[in-house]
Amino acid sequence: YTIAEYRDLISKHFDNFKYSVHSFLGIGVLKEDLKYVSFKNKILCAVSLGLTAASKVLKPLQRKADSLYVTAVKHAGKDNGTGLEQFLKAQATDPWNNLNIIHLLRCPISGSPMSLTEKKDFICTESGKIKYPVINTIPVLISSQAIFAEADPLLKTS
Repeated sequence: YTIAEYRDLISKHFDNFKYSVHSFLGIGVLKEDLKYVSFKNKILCAVSLGLTAASKVLKPLQRKADSLYVTAVKHAGKDNGTGLEQFLKAQATDPWNNLNIIHLLRCPISGSPMSLTEKKDFICTESGKIKYPVINTIPVLISSQAIFAEADPLLKTS
């Protein structure tokens, strides 16, 4: 991929796309690791490290790198961070509860927030039309495990 292709691909799901060069020549060795490389390969590693350093000054050189670090931030959801706040509060109260993560989850099919059923055996979308099993206190959010139904009044959530 080109950097523009990475930006387009990642920006569909994330904000604040940034990248930095990791390495050139397929060699991701840090200068601290040179002591572990044979003398013959130190030259190639030195060239890769030199190109990596040069790319910080010569920006067009970055487009020739074969390994990048990419950072991005997930798009802000509808809840504007309240899910994170709920998760942190639940985690502070009961850090061993695997189901605290419910507040952060989104349906892999619809993208809507999830909630736990009263029996804690399913998590379901806000509409109640898609639910997923909870097995041994672990939500199984795999599309193939989704159960589709019309809004079910028995799927009361807590």
